[in-house]
Formats: sequence, C-alpha cells, structure tokens
Amino acid sequence: YNADAFQLAEGSMLDALIEQLPGVTLDDNGVIKVNGRTVESLILNGKDFFNGNKELMLKNIGSYMVKNVEVYDKAGFRSEIAGTDIGDGRYVMDVKLKREYMMGINMNTEAGYGSDNRYLGRIFAMGFTPTAQISAFFNANNLNESQKPQIYSSWVPEEMPTGVTRTLSGGVDYNVTPNDRWTFRGSVSANHTHETDGTDIVQENYLWGGNTYSYRFNRLDHRRLALETDHSVEYKRPSHYGMQLKPYFRYSRRDNRSDDVSAELNSAFNDMTMEFIRNIYAGNSSAAIVNLINRRIETDRIKGHSLHTGGTLMQTFNIPRTGDLLSIEVYGGYDNRHDERFNHFDINFGADPVPADVANRYYKNFPQFHSNVGAQAKYSLVINRGLSFDFGYAFEHLYGRETSSLFNIEEEAAGAGFTEGKLPSAIEHLSGFDRENSYISRLTTDRHKLYAGIRVWKNYNESERFWMQYRFPIDIDRQRLHYTRGDIDANFTRTSAVLNFGNMFIQTGNDKKGFWLNWDLKSLKPDMVSMVDFTDVTNPLFIRKGNPNLKNALKFAADMSYQFSFGHKSRNQLRFCADFDLTDNALSYGYTYDSATGIRTGSYHNVKGNLGGNGEIIYTFDANGFRIYNRLQGGRRTNVDLVGYDSPVLTRSKVYDLNFSDQMYFTYTFGTNKVSASFSGTNNRYSSTLADFTNQNTWTFRSGVSLLYNLPANFQISTDFTVFNRRGYTDAALNTDNFIWNAR
Repeated sequence: YNADAFQLAEGSMLDALIEQLPGVTLDDNGVIKVNGRTVESLILNGKDFFNGNKELMLKNIGSYMVKNVEVYDKAGFRSEIAGTDIGDGRYVMDVKLKREYMMGINMNTEAGYGSDNRYLGRIFAMGFTPTAQISAFFNANNLNESQKPQIYSSWVPEEMPTGVTRTLSGGVDYNVTPNDRWTFRGSVSANHTHETDGTDIVQENYLWGGNTYSYRFNRLDHRRLALETDHSVEYKRPSHYGMQLKPYFRYSRRDNRSDDVSAELNSAFNDMTMEFIRNIYAGNSSAAIVNLINRRIETDRIKGHSLHTGGTLMQTFNIPRTGDLLSIEVYGGYDNRHDERFNHFDINFGADPVPADVANRYYKNFPQFHSNVGAQAKYSLVINRGLSFDFGYAFEHLYGRETSSLFNIEEEAAGAGFTEGKLPSAIEHLSGFDRENSYISRLTTDRHKLYAGIRVWKNYNESERFWMQYRFPIDIDRQRLHYTRGDIDANFTRTSAVLNFGNMFIQTGNDKKGFWLNWDLKSLKPDMVSMVDFTDVTNPLFIRKGNPNLKNALKFAADMSYQFSFGHKSRNQLRFCADFDLTDNALSYGYTYDSATGIRTGSYHNVKGNLGGNGEIIYTFDANGFRIYNRLQGGRRTNVDLVGYDSPVLTRSKVYDLNFSDQMYFTYTFGTNKVSASFSGTNNRYSSTLADFTNQNTWTFRSGVSLLYNLPANFQISTDFTVFNRRGYTDAALNTDNFIWNAR
C-alpha cells in the first residue's frame, strides 16, 4: 500500500492510516486483520521493534513518515537458517518509512488539559543510524479513552471505560544490527496506574421455582506499579548455524481496595441503588424487605507483589550437504507471588436486621511460586523444496506451590484500621486460624511432548501457490498433587496423554483469489485441584466443592475463507467466511440453589451440547474516489449449563443465541477532501429450554457521518458525528440513545 495515496487529517498517526487500507480492519484493541487474516506482528522497516507492542507503533509513528505498508509471510528464524520455508513464519505488516526519516532523530509530542481536571502529556522520540534504532517514550494521562475524528471505529458506548485511570508510563526500546549476522534488541519499561471505578450489575436469575433478581454495586480503588524488561541476542549464519538467547524479567506491586454491596430479591425493583441496599433495614423499605432473600456488605483490601523471570536459549544447526535442520532449546522460568488480603463482610437473610454472619478475615496468601525447566530437540527433514517433515521431543519439569492461610479475627481485636490493611498483634490473629478453609497445594508435573508434522507447498508461478500443513502433537503428563485442607490430605497421581488429533492449515490461490481452511481437534483435561473432594465456604453465599469424577473434554474447531478480487487493479473484493466449534464433555460450573437463603453450592461438571457456528460475507468496492464496505454476518450458539432448585439434583438447561449483524460504510474522496457515512446493526435473539425463561430480542444500531475538508491558508477541519441506539432489553436502563461528536 502506498501511504501517500490516502487522505488523512493533519497530525494523524499510523493507526489512522492502517484503518483506511483496503481489505484491512483495525479494532480498538489493536488487532489488525487483512482480508480476514490476523496480522501476528507489526514490524518497522523489516525489523521487530517495541517488543511486539503494536499500540506504541500505532499511536506514536506519524502517518506522514510512512512510505509503504507491506503485508506478507515473513520467514521465521529457523527458516532463515535452513534457507527454505519450514513453517515457522509469521504473517506480518511491515511499515516502511520514507528515506528522510530513516536517519537522525524524529520526535512528536502532545499535551492537553480539559474539564474535570483531565490531562494528557506524551513524548515519543525515535533515532536511527545505519546499524541501530532506538526509541524512548513517556506518557501521563487520566483520559481512559481518546476519541479523535476518524472515518470508522469499532468503539461503542457499552465498551467505554468507566471511572478514572491515571497512567504514568515510560520506556526505552533498542534494535542494534552491527552486521548481517548479529542482532541485539530489547526494551525496558515502567508503568504506574491508579484506577478508581464502579460497576453496577442487575441480574435476573431464571429458575423454574420462580425467578430471582440480584443487584450488585462495586466500587474499587486499584494502584499498580509494573517494571518489565525483555532482551534478545541473535546470531545467524544462513545454511550453517543460528543462536537465540532471550532473557526476561517482570516485577509488579499492587494495592487494591474494593467495596461491594449486593442484594437478592424475589421481585424486580427499579432504580435500585447502593445506598438503598445499605439502608434497607432503616424502616423505609417495607416492600423490599418482604421480597428480600439476602443482603451482603463487603470490604476487601489486597496488598502484594509478584516477580516473573526466565529465558530461553535455542541453537539451530543446518545439517551439512542437506537442507535438514536440527534445533536444540533449553528454557526455564520462575514466578513468585505474595498477597495479603483483609476482608470484612456482613450477611443478612430475609427481614432480620441482625446479621446472620459477620467476619473479619485475614488471608496470608504466600508462599506462592511456580517454576519450570525444560529442553527440546526438533528435527526438520526437508525432502525437497516442496515437502518436509518435522519430528520433535521435549521434556519439561514443572513445580508449583500455592498457600492460603485464613485467620478469623474478632471484631474487637481487628480494630478500626483492619480494612485499611493493618494487622492486629500476632497473638490475637493467629489464634483465629481457620484450618478448614486454609490450604496448601503442591503440584509436580513431568511432561513428555512428542511432535510430528508434515508440510507440502508448491509455487506454480510468481503468484499462484499452494500450502498445506498438518501437525500432530501429544503431551504425556505424569502429575503428582499433594493437597491439604482441614482434615483433607489428598495425595494422588495422574498419568494422562493429552492428544491433539491434528491441526491442519490449507492455503491456495494467487494475488486475485484464495482459499483458507484450518481445523483443530484436541482434548482438554480438568485442573487436578478441582478434582479434590473439598468444600470451600469462604464465600457463605456461594459454596464451592470439588468433583473427583471429572473427565477430559474434547474440542473441535474449524474455520474457512474464500475470497476473490476483481475490477480495476483488483481493488474490489468479495469474501465468504465460516467457522464452527463443538465441545464434548465441556467443563461447566453447575450449582444448586436454596430459595430460602439464596445460597448456591456449586462445582465443575462435564456437559454435552456446547456448539456454535458463524458465517459472513464481506464486500469491498473501491473505484473513482468511491469506497464501499459491507460485512453481513449471522450465527447461532448453544450454551449448556446445570442448575438445581432446592434439590441436589442438577437439571440440564440450554440457552440459544441466534445473531445477525450488518456493518457498512461509504466513503467519497474528492481532491484532498473526504466525506463518509457509516451504519451497523446487530440483532441477538436469546431463547431457552427453561420454563420461566423470558426470550430476549435485542437490537443495537450505530450510524454516523464524517468529514475531512481542507480550507484556504493551510487550515483543515475534520469532524465526525455518530448516534448509538439500543432496544429490546428487559431493563429499561439499557435501552439508551447516545451520540458522540468529535471535531478538530
């Protein structure tokens, strides 16, 4: 793509350019797709930069600096050593800068201050020499979201961040290539966030004995400091030898507080608030008291830190006088987590204003650590330039210990500062040790990994190609779990073969048409701790239990795509896509419900019948200044779960989701100006086998217009206006009409 062919607002960054490339989509999470295929890496001038952080490139490289954007399959490290493609490549988007920006230092800055004490400060600098690239960035803001005038965005009001997040971050990134064999790259960054937020949840529970209604209000104050550094040393001598060394280190410290107020009732109440639930026994809530099942008021404070470190060393040898390749890799990692939790709650049942359960609890969640060491060897047998086989073996040893010690503290001993994270004296709190709800879990895993694969490829000419790859890995695990909790002392082993019955990828076509097929069939095993016969009552309203009878699940997934291009310079495209997945014996968290107290008792179970499918048609027309994009999609999903009502017997229920959506936009470019209009609509229809289930038929619409216009004297105006509508929700608070207007 020639970057100069697109009209952009002055000062636009790389993300604005990528959004306009034909066949390319960029969502608000930074995921880039080209003709439906996900871009795995965003690179700069053919090199990895910013340690894979797409956001840094998208938000900080000016579109005016870009000459071309190229999309292709980039050969992996092992393929470069072998001198032929052996299947370790990545689908990349390569941003090529203009020559004048590839030497010296480039810098861009942004600063602003607004209403409600909102602020933004950003500095980004990037320097180039013939053998090195280095960048540095600094960012301080409390904006959460930065909407700028643009042609099209996947942003919607329900995904708008709430509360206020204050961010202070900075870092340095380098890539040094002194010659054609050595490459040194890495990054160092620091990030501090302070988030204050709130979440209100209104939930209707469909139960055949009568529906219940839950109202929950959460307010949080989270602080986090994170330090990260990653480095890589590479040596490449094609057709001979290659080496990669990749160490990493990460550290974080957190201090989180949350206040949670919730109530469950037999009847729905409009305009329920946090303060209403707090004061529900004050004498002004007779209607609510009659229908009240339970009320919970809780405060949590968690303070802790964590550390992660490790690395890999891989050496690759090209076997003399063959195209074969032998890779040997050793790796290891260690993480350590240290948490202290201070928890207070009051629980009331029904009309009784005296709490049935009051607790001040201190959790000592340490030591908690995990380690792994392993080695693997992989041999690639290249039969010819169109056929190769892979064989591999790896051994990995993993060990993890998790400890949680719970102390129940008398209210007098806890003191006023308990919920602020202050402990009473050791004698007072150690005497309240809750043995039944404290545990130590030690899990050791010895894993043997076998791998076999075949690749077939053929280039018929410069554009016509065929590619097929089939992988068949097997993991054989011998696991030993020692789990102690109260009177439980579980010590058992499990030997299991986790089969991945194959992952196949087929691609064929040329520059004007193409077909992709990918399918995957694999088994999924349950966590061993969930198979211990324990009972956890740390949450009195939701009691957790283990289930020793869990089985492995089996999941099949497939997706396919066919597209062809036509018209002038093949700018017009039509693409058909479909996907399907089915999980047998899926792990589902089922529970029994006590209608008198609202207490749920749950555990994992195996269920059958979870499946879903989706299809879509995408059309793009681009000619004579006009660009039209339309994406029509439809799908159906079946979700299965288990619920028991005043009975230990669980009943199987299904919820069906039938959905349709259409997304389109129209753009017309005249001279250096541009005008556009967009529309999207989504319809979800929910139904169920439950007798008291209320079928849902919800609609979401978005429509808008935008303008980019160049005025005399080098002035430019850019603006967009979008309206959002929601209909069909049973809660009137969700049936909203919103608009957003950006102008610059």
